[in-house]
Order: sequence, then C-alpha cells, then structure tokens
Amino acid sequence: MTNKILIFPEDAVEILYQILKENGLEQSRLEIITKIKEGKPFWGQIVSMLMRKFVEQQITQEQFIESLVKELPINKQKAKKIFQELNTRILNRVQEKEETQIAQDQEETKSQSSFSGANSDNTQKQAPSATNAVSAPKNTSKDLYREPIE
Repeated sequence: MTNKILIFPEDAVEILYQILKENGLEQSRLEIITKIKEGKPFWGQIVSMLMRKFVEQQITQEQFIESLVKELPINKQKAKKIFQELNTRILNRVQEKEETQIAQDQEETKSQSSFSGANSDNTQKQAPSATNAVSAPKNTSKDLYREPIE
C-alpha cells in the first residue's frame, strides 16, 4: 500500500492571503506574531488547516463553512464566498500523487538537470587558471587612516 500525497499549487499561500485580504481578514505581522506567541492559530493557518482537511475528505463543504464562521469573525454568507474563492482558485488545482510517483518525478528532475549541465560534446569548460586571472586595479590614492610601514 502506498501513501498518497497532496500537492498544492506553488502560489497557494499567496492566493490564500489575497482572498483573506479581499474579504477584510488581513492580519498584520505583529498580530500574527502575537498569536503565535500565545500559542493560538492565526487566520491564514486556520484556513490552510481547513483546506487540507477538506482535500483529504475529513470534512465536508458545510463543515468547512461552519468552521470558518466559528473560527473567524465572519458571517455564513462571507464564509460561503471565501470557500467558493478557495475552491475555484486553489482547491481545484490540488494534485494527488502516490509516493512512488513522486520519487520517480524527482529522479527524472535530477537526471534532466545533470544532463542539461553537460555540454553537447560531453566536455566541461576549464576554469581560468590563477595566472590568467585579472588582478584588481590598485588604489593609487593615499589612505589617510593607514600608518606607513617602515
């Protein structure tokens, strides 16, 4: 039995905070830090946990919306709107992959990057030797803070 892994879009965090901001739920960094120090979840964290549970089918759409109303200072109508935006812009783009498939994808990525790093004729360029290196221009102005060496 292989485990399934959920892959959220790379821009999911930015979209999440944009949706929260558009719905009047933006928190400042200071507010977020204060929540973390108090051991309480901040709004973005609450919504991201709900999204994960929804995608893993641990909660239904109605439970998601009810949790938003309970955890955030919003009414049910705004919670439905937020859910619809999250569903359209993030949740519909989540991919589900098997662990073995992810390992294969990583292997392919590694082999492609090592292949693209080599020249077409399989030769590597030599770094210029130290004798060929260009020396830095010498400073000809007098340094007032330096004592002369005698």
